[in-house]
Amino acid sequence: MKCIVRLRRNLFDEMRSDLRRRHAHAFERVGFLYGRLGRAGSIAIVVPFEYTPVPDEQYVEDRTVSAMIDADALFDAHQRARSTGQCCLHVHAHGGSGGTWFSRTDVSTLDRIGPSLQRMAKSAAHGGLVLTKTTGACLMWLPEETKPVRSALSIVGFPLTLDRGGSHGC
Repeated sequence: MKCIVRLRRNLFDEMRSDLRRRHAHAFERVGFLYGRLGRAGSIAIVVPFEYTPVPDEQYVEDRTVSAMIDADALFDAHQRARSTGQCCLHVHAHGGSGGTWFSRTDVSTLDRIGPSLQRMAKSAAHGGLVLTKTTGACLMWLPEETKPVRSALSIVGFPLTLDRGGSHGC
């Protein structure tokens, strides 16, 4: 099944602004994006509506990765997905403009988070979003699917951005 994430430009800009903030010991910021899942024929459409940054105190000092969040941050995201049935995407940023993809560490993290979120909200889509200055990449676990799919991303507003997705081995 194909998937597209339709993200409002102002929400994209809000996330980019938050993810640029400095942290006392983490080299990057993390947040969670919540939304609803719809369908247009065989295409799953995720429409995000709220971004929640991970609070400073929920970062763990760990020099082996750019950012490590604690169990409370993950618990909060899982609880919200469970209680609301909303889609949940783990969000962070890479530098630069244009296309990007997840690092091996990112994919390893999402391989644990995606399926666990699926168990919390079975009828929603869950996954990850990594942003650049101009666009992003999405990896999504759709309801009842065991493998993630690379999702297309459209950033709606001025300027309009469309990443048609594609194959990165998923």
